[in-house]
Amino acid sequence: MRPIVPPLRALGNMVIVQPIEEKEKMRGSIIVPQSSEMKRIEDVVVAVGDGMTLANGEKFPLDVNVGDAVIYDYRAADPVEFNGTKYLFLPYEALLAVKQ
Repeated sequence: MRPIVPPLRALGNMVIVQPIEEKEKMRGSIIVPQSSEMKRIEDVVVAVGDGMTLANGEKFPLDVNVGDAVIYDYRAADPVEFNGTKYLFLPYEALLAVKQ
């Protein structure tokens, strides 16, 4: 999936991700809706803030790039719909890994 670059700019330590849509799965003749399975926590980064401000006033750049597939703590995600597209706003600290 190719991410849609949003007309939004992430600020500070925030990262904006675009959810990867998954269709319902079939197991045998039973359709299993996504809501009954574990929530997907891997999405594509579409915007990255300019970094965290340290106590001494310096900026610490974020170690994630636009286009990276990231795994994160879904409880920290703040869902937003903008121009008909769903995005999740996450603090950098909620990111757990970058998929390689």
